[in-house]
Amino acid sequence: MTGERARADGSTSRANAGGVPSGSKRDEIDRVRKSLPIALAKTRLMEEIRKSETCIIIGETGSGKTTQIPQYVYEDETLTNGLMIGVTQPRRVAAVSVSRRVADETGTEHGKLVGYAIRFEDVSSEETRIKFLTDGMLLRESVIDPLLSKYGVIMIDEAHERTLQTDFLLGTIKGVQKLRRKSVEDARGRVLPPLRVIVMSATLEASTFSKFFDGAPVVYSRGRTFPVDMFYTEEPEEDYLDAAMWTVLQINKEEAPGDVLVFLTGQEEIETLGKMLRERASKLPANVPTLNVVLLFAALPPEEQMRVFEQTPTGTRKIVLATNIAETSLTINGIRYVVDSGLSKMRTYHPRSGVDELLVSPIAQSQAQQRAGRAGREAPGKCFRLYTEDVMPSLPKYVKPELLRTNLSGVVLQLKAMNVDDILSFPFIDSPPKEALLRSLELLYALDALDDEGKLNDVGRKMARFPLEPMAARCVIAAEKEGCTIETLAILAMLSTDSVFYFSRDSNGQKNVARHKLMRKEGDHLTLLRVFNEFSACSAKRSRDWCREHEVNHRAMTKAAKINEQLTRSALTLGIKLKSCDDNFDAVLRSLVAGFFMNSASKDMDGAYKVFTTGQKLTIHPSSVMFQSPPETILFNELVRTSKMYARDVSSIKRSWLSELASKTFAKRARPQ
Repeated sequence: MTGERARADGSTSRANAGGVPSGSKRDEIDRVRKSLPIALAKTRLMEEIRKSETCIIIGETGSGKTTQIPQYVYEDETLTNGLMIGVTQPRRVAAVSVSRRVADETGTEHGKLVGYAIRFEDVSSEETRIKFLTDGMLLRESVIDPLLSKYGVIMIDEAHERTLQTDFLLGTIKGVQKLRRKSVEDARGRVLPPLRVIVMSATLEASTFSKFFDGAPVVYSRGRTFPVDMFYTEEPEEDYLDAAMWTVLQINKEEAPGDVLVFLTGQEEIETLGKMLRERASKLPANVPTLNVVLLFAALPPEEQMRVFEQTPTGTRKIVLATNIAETSLTINGIRYVVDSGLSKMRTYHPRSGVDELLVSPIAQSQAQQRAGRAGREAPGKCFRLYTEDVMPSLPKYVKPELLRTNLSGVVLQLKAMNVDDILSFPFIDSPPKEALLRSLELLYALDALDDEGKLNDVGRKMARFPLEPMAARCVIAAEKEGCTIETLAILAMLSTDSVFYFSRDSNGQKNVARHKLMRKEGDHLTLLRVFNEFSACSAKRSRDWCREHEVNHRAMTKAAKINEQLTRSALTLGIKLKSCDDNFDAVLRSLVAGFFMNSASKDMDGAYKVFTTGQKLTIHPSSVMFQSPPETILFNELVRTSKMYARDVSSIKRSWLSELASKTFAKRARPQ
């Protein structure tokens, strides 16, 4: 698009209502907004948006599309018809940070004109007209309101990430558009206008999305990315964590002022490198900046994630250690240098074996481009790639869509809740494997979520409204019958947080002596319950000392406590009664079997375990309390492949429970039609 400068007087704007900051702050906000590349193209851009019901916008990193286009659309009442603008983000931290930024720019209180909704948290009101939310939250709204009658415009940002929820949302939105073209009425009898859709990305397979939306126009907007110099290693690195540490120290010693963003694969690597850098930072000479190390990964509590946006103190250099959560949408001011490991964690589901693996894999070329672009948002930057230059052409061009490599039972359950009975005909942008869809239907039938005709029943409807994956949601429903809802919710909260135990390594592998005081012979699940109960019994002040004494991660426990509160509220909302088993722990294990029965295995003659439903061979992970005394029959929650396949979060169960609590799988072997 050629640039045309937007009108400086903002004569059509309604965004300033509600308490505009005066003086220099307002002037600075206006100056920054007008300097963004997207502002130069505003007039032409809005013309294209008005022409078509669906518009696909490709805007370079740093162009301002995420923060500015929602405001431009809000200013034009002919586009919204007085309804809300929903702006989706793949990640919670992006939804929160961008909504705060836009609220600040509009000069309004956060949660009024501009708000957000993420899992378990809704900062919006009746006044909200620009609402940022995760893809999953908008999908949940569509289950309750299939016409999305509150919205006049839906903007799907960062569509190129092709998360499971994004692809599911695209198909859902396409269906809503079709319905609303027929002048349908909402619950109040008002005729709804057609739904406008804007799909936005920095690196998108534009033709694929255009074809999906029946030839929707593609608009390219030139962005402002400052030049970024690329540096590669001469030889492949054997230890990328060590290479990342020395690269950061070299940047700190030799490069001009500016913060550093390091891309790693996950929490464990981030915390390890963080510890290494903090130890080194204490020994730095006085003539180099002090290192201010900040962590960023999805499992961090929101308040800790927000630390990355704090201003870097004078005389220090901020080092942000992040997963691919920082690849898109987030603008961390001050970043001039990027260190790219070239790796990310990717979850892959194998429907035939039922195995869900989390593997470290090379990134795609589009990811490498996005990562490098983080260094050029505000000024010229440098990107240090911890791999050789000849690796780049061998990387896949784009990330494989999550829809094609994940367990689809949650998606299928939501589709059933939306009264989509013919799952195979749902308009996915890339059709998932038919086998994966059929396996998901089989699982939901085995979980008692579907009746014999494949229709959603009362149990399935409750599961669809509960903010957990189907197997975990089924555990909660079973727990009510077993009389142990309180204990089961606590365990599920613990399974939803990070690893709670610290493990010190010695010649024998992982070891945590303090954990033995908390162990329960039945296995990891009841051990986690005991940890949760003892932590919960402590005062806020005492809880830190208790964690230190027992080598337990205080941050993970705090997060588990919050998740437990949220799950408890959800259970009460659905009318699920809160009951305690009073130390009848068989009831707790039975409720877990009712949901996770697919994750059960028996010991073979060779000492290894074989999964009942798939025949998959596995071994108990050394971190499990069951490692030293393996039982005959186990239930597990996660499989991890390193040198072999390991089961984590393992408990001993009675084999007879399987045929009793999962009779469709372990007795009749019945299948849905």
